[in-house]
Amino acid sequence: MLREQDVGHRIVVRRRVGVRGGRPVYADALGELVELNETHLTLTTRQGRLRVPIAEVHRAKRVPAARRPTAAAMIELELAADEAWPAPVRARLGDWLLRAADGWTGRANSALPVGDPDRPLPAALDEVQRWYAGHGRPAMVNTPLPLAAPVGGELDRRGWGSRPPVLVQTAPLAALLAAASDEAIPAAAGVPDSGGDPGGTTGTGRRGGAGGAAGPVVELAGAPSADWLAVAAGRRAGYRTPPGTCSPPWTTSASPTCISTACSSPSAVAP
Repeated sequence: MLREQDVGHRIVVRRRVGVRGGRPVYADALGELVELNETHLTLTTRQGRLRVPIAEVHRAKRVPAARRPTAAAMIELELAADEAWPAPVRARLGDWLLRAADGWTGRANSALPVGDPDRPLPAALDEVQRWYAGHGRPAMVNTPLPLAAPVGGELDRRGWGSRPPVLVQTAPLAALLAAASDEAIPAAAGVPDSGGDPGGTTGTGRRGGAGGAAGPVVELAGAPSADWLAVAAGRRAGYRTPPGTCSPPWTTSASPTCISTACSSPSAVAP
C-alpha cells in the first residue's frame, strides 16, 4: 500500500468499480499521487484529477517515471538554480558560465558547462583552470549528467577527484498545494501572521501534509538570525580541507529519474 512518502510520485492504482456476474470489476488508473489520507487518495491523470476512496483500492504502488527530462528541461533547472544563488563574479566561456564567490558554496564557485564553449573540450577545461587560478580559487566544474557526460569523462581522464552525490529535487506546485491544509496556524513567536514589522520581517505558517497533520512552520525574515549565522559559519568552517588534500572539487549532476527529480553526482578538483 502507499505511504505519505509516495505523494508527488507516479503511481498505479487498481480499484473496484462494480460487480458483474457475481465477480468484482476492476479499473486501473495511472498518474501522480497528490493527496493521501485515511479515507481517500487523489491522483492527477491525463484525463484529469481522480479521487479514489481507500475502501475501493484493491492494489496501489509507485511506478517509475514516464520519461527522463529533456536536455532543455535540465538546462532550465540548472540556470534557475544559478539565478537563485548568483555568484558576484561571473564570466562567459561561450555558453558556459564561470562563477566565483570567495569560496562560499560549491555552486557559486564552479563552472557550469551547459551549451557550447566555442572551443574543443580540452581547451575549454584548460581555460576554466586558468580563469579560477586568476581569481585565486581552485578550478571547480558542475556537470549535469548525462547532459555533460563528456565533460565528466574528460575530468576523470585528467585525474580530478570526486565528492559524494548531491540530490536536487523539485515538485509540481499542484502536488504541494493539494497536500496543504487550508487551516492557517500562527507563524512563529514574535512573527506576525500578516503585514510586517518595522524591520521588514514577515511570516506565516500553514498546517500541511496528508490528513491535515501538523507541518513545519515557515518563517520569512528580512535578515538572517544569529542562530542561522552560527550554523552557516560552522558549515563553512567544515568545508576547509586538511593539509595535503585536494581543494574543493567539481560538482556533477546526474540525470533525473523524472521531470521533477534531478540527481547531482560527486565533486572533484584538478590535481
